[in-house]
Amino acid sequence: MTYKVSFSNSSIKEANVVLFGVPDQSGCKYAKRQGTKYGPNAFRKATYLIDLNDPYAKNKKLKIADYKNIRKDMVEDTVRKFISQNKLPVIIGGDHSITYHSIKGISKEVDELSIIYLGAHYDTVKSIKNYHGSVLYEISKLKM
Repeated sequence: MTYKVSFSNSSIKEANVVLFGVPDQSGCKYAKRQGTKYGPNAFRKATYLIDLNDPYAKNKKLKIADYKNIRKDMVEDTVRKFISQNKLPVIIGGDHSITYHSIKGISKEVDELSIIYLGAHYDTVKSIKNYHGSVLYEISKLKM
């Protein structure tokens, strides 16, 4: 079952923030524990009680739309589409390997890009392509 983010308060056309899910775990196929593909819908389900239309909500200018879940091979183009429309894409995974596709899409739409990457490990393995542990290594090889 696919849930819609409960704090989605706008249409895609009117939104300045567009959230989409990437229920993919292909980058962690070697991991003993699986389940990252359930992340986007688990996030949506967990946001059930958040209401941006609440009269006490502080940021009335934030217009958020929930696009849908997409395949990992669609991430780059989807990110580019929303950035070109001056919308902030918020991507919910899935495993870390979707980060590469997100950054690749962003890098084609902006002149400068800085990345702050927070995690429990560096994700700089360079022996396996499209692996959740090689994200930063793969990003470092992008032509920006």
